[in-house]
Amino acid sequence: MSDVYVVGVGMIRFNKYPDKTVRGMAAESVDLVLNDAGLDKGDLQAAYVSNTFWGMFSNQHSIRGEIILRDIGIGGIPVVNCENACAGASTAFHLGYTAIRAGMYDAVLVLGSEKITHSNKAISLGAYASCMDVENFDKSIELFEKVNRQIKLKSSEGETSPGEGRSIFMDVYAMGARWHMSKFGSTQRQLAAICAKNHWHGSLNPLAQYQKNMTVEEVLADKPIAYPFTRSMCAPVGDGATAAILCSTSYLKKMKDARPVKVLASVLGSGEDRDLDGIDIGERLSQQAYNTV
Repeated sequence: MSDVYVVGVGMIRFNKYPDKTVRGMAAESVDLVLNDAGLDKGDLQAAYVSNTFWGMFSNQHSIRGEIILRDIGIGGIPVVNCENACAGASTAFHLGYTAIRAGMYDAVLVLGSEKITHSNKAISLGAYASCMDVENFDKSIELFEKVNRQIKLKSSEGETSPGEGRSIFMDVYAMGARWHMSKFGSTQRQLAAICAKNHWHGSLNPLAQYQKNMTVEEVLADKPIAYPFTRSMCAPVGDGATAAILCSTSYLKKMKDARPVKVLASVLGSGEDRDLDGIDIGERLSQQAYNTV
């Protein structure tokens, strides 16, 4: 099996882009990744394209990757469409990695492009609920409420009701945070310190959606959303696109002026029914990744 290398990356700034399209943002990131890798469109042997909400917002289903790449001038190669919620782009990366490891291709494009902002904010926020078990949605809510009743922590004043002005995942993540606080004694201030650190990193990154440095006190003083989270501790709705080019060892030897990064491991998994105190997916898959190296 061949080793796998990242030989190019391209990314536009994530932000709210009411006038940009999924295919337009994708085209920008593909131009960037080809330039970074020093390759041409014709060098690509396959493409793995990630998108989740284009079909919901614009009724474009089934062949999103083919349409995006045809506009760019890339055709005739295998195109695999990946729709896997927040794991969509990492799934596309894993498929490209697997194909090169298996010897199917020597140079592949991995691409993700997503537009979530909408003139109707309720549509944007409501879209996130489609990334849950829709047919059993009520059962999921009942489970969250049951867990919440077991966690003896206060809510903060000024919060909106679930589903009003925020995606349902803010409530899901807040429940997880309250569970952690209840079990391990972590505090809202400690979570705010993590947030402040992330905002500082974002202030140094010209491609980050949030580029404002914030202190712990500023994070805590922000608008309450779902305890223990304030607004600046929550993920924003946004649009963006990014791309990478992966290649095999044999292909790398043919490249001039390459700056390769070797992929030591790529692991893909899914969630499973478990007790809250059991091993979670992050720990489970990280162990697999480290054991692969």
